[in-house]
Amino acid sequence: SGQDTDIEGISFETKGNGETYYIHIRNGSSRLPWQYYSASFRTSSNWETVKIRFTDFQRSGAFMAKSLKKKTINSIGLVAYGKDHQALVLISNLKFY
Repeated sequence: SGQDTDIEGISFETKGNGETYYIHIRNGSSRLPWQYYSASFRTSSNWETVKIRFTDFQRSGAFMAKSLKKKTINSIGLVAYGKDHQALVLISNLKFY
């Protein structure tokens, strides 16, 4: 928590099996276990850099702030869901930008 206000998003390197995966961020608005902000990214068999702006994250429910408040981020998660598939995803160099 207490991240700098000038950061615009997160970036990381990833590779995987071509499926879509999600980054979930929890912060001060995520009071219940199922509340988070989510953004998707797709993998390929080659290492690629992904940049996701905080403004691209969508809230999971109506009882949360509409936009992600980056100063209160307390966890970042990698998630595979939405269909029946075998997850294969690698993440490296996760950082704020």
